[in-house]
Amino acid sequence: MSKVTEIKTKGTIKGTHEFQRIRNGKVVDTQTYENIVCNAGLEVLLKKAVGEYAETCRIDKAVLGTGTTEPTVEDTALETEVYKNNVISGTVKDNVLYVDAYLNPTEVVGHFKEFGYLIDDEYLFNRVIIDIEKEELDAYLIRSTFTFTNDV
Repeated sequence: MSKVTEIKTKGTIKGTHEFQRIRNGKVVDTQTYENIVCNAGLEVLLKKAVGEYAETCRIDKAVLGTGTTEPTVEDTALETEVYKNNVISGTVKDNVLYVDAYLNPTEVVGHFKEFGYLIDDEYLFNRVIIDIEKEELDAYLIRSTFTFTNDV
């Protein structure tokens, strides 16, 4: 008779986003937000790991919206998406995923209340409630980290 050993593992993903407002080449304001990672994004990552997802599986878009409903892990899109932009960089080191996005002064203006990243321009990876005002002279550098921990 074989003995089955049960190992309980608890993993967490903590997402943090730093929004740096840049005007005339200088950082004039920085706001930091924490978020949740959505099941839709995790599902894509897991399917890619076992060959059930044929696309590239890349976090490639940053999305802004005006929705104010509290995020949940079941979210599949922003509540009210109003702008989408390409991610400028992404890398992984020591169980931390780093993703950066940039909004230049001329591409969008408005008062934004939600933010997230998309995998392959389709699947919502994360969602966070924010409060940023972007005017015509403002650029934003968004520096995001997702820290994966595995606690046994």
